[in-house]
Amino acid sequence: MKDRKLVSYKLEDGAMLEYTSNLSGLGKVFINDEVVSEKRGMATEEHSFTYNDADYQLLLRPLISPFAMGYSFELNKGGERLFLLGNEKASRWFAVANFLFFLALFSLSVFAGIGIVTFFSGL
Repeated sequence: MKDRKLVSYKLEDGAMLEYTSNLSGLGKVFINDEVVSEKRGMATEEHSFTYNDADYQLLLRPLISPFAMGYSFELNKGGERLFLLGNEKASRWFAVANFLFFLALFSLSVFAGIGIVTFFSGL
């Protein structure tokens, strides 16, 4: 399967970090075209690896809200954030509110569909 490059980031020493993923859910982290981490996941992934005697962590989270969909990427080195692409990890309350919003939207769509079918079946 063909990998799709989702993130490129130049490290302090000029090395290029890249994250790719494919349709089977296999995510790979490369530094200068060499694989340093490889994990299969659906939506959420956490890649931990060592480069130049430093511990790195690349976090991938789904970014789902009523206003945007996509992914949030966060790269940490030794516990210190190097970059954040997307939003901070949402609080539990925000996640529950989003779920309830989508549930209400889905329920409204189902009831509207039932009403339309009922209306046209009576004609």
